[in-house]
Amino acid sequence: SDSPNWIAVNSKGTIALSHNKKDCILMFDKDGNFVRKFGSYGKGPGELFTPVGLAFLNDDELLVVDDNNCRIQQFNVQTGNFVKSFGKEGTGDGEFSRPQGIFINDEGHVIVVDFFNNRIQVLDKDSKFMFKFGNDDRGDLFAPYGCIYHKNKFIVSDSGNHCLKVFDKSG
Repeated sequence: SDSPNWIAVNSKGTIALSHNKKDCILMFDKDGNFVRKFGSYGKGPGELFTPVGLAFLNDDELLVVDDNNCRIQQFNVQTGNFVKSFGKEGTGDGEFSRPQGIFINDEGHVIVVDFFNNRIQVLDKDSKFMFKFGNDDRGDLFAPYGCIYHKNKFIVSDSGNHCLKVFDKSG
């Protein structure tokens, strides 16, 4: 494939790969054998416009960052069926501007890298806004791309500032 982007692996070894040029998700088994493709170009439910970051909620549910549609979509990976989406374009809480990375922490919180809003947003397991950080006098992120949560700390790739930044659990 000519433009694979992000990958995620569940506890069974199932591999999800976002393909941002073909606006789809490709699924492979633990041995790397192709299983299914889902998603296609568009703005409707289950349609994608430049999918990027991926994160498994559990072995059967995958969150996909739908970059140009400024939302997160949830799919069942066994069927490829659309489950739900959340977020929309904007600068408010729970709104995104060209989101990129996504991560699920040990508490099931969804961490979204909100690229053009220069911030990280943390949502609860039901995708409701909890808090944000980075686009304020405490963090000053510029074009963040990825984020993980490790040992009670957020580690953010701050691409615009050419560095990694570490934040405590409250941002």
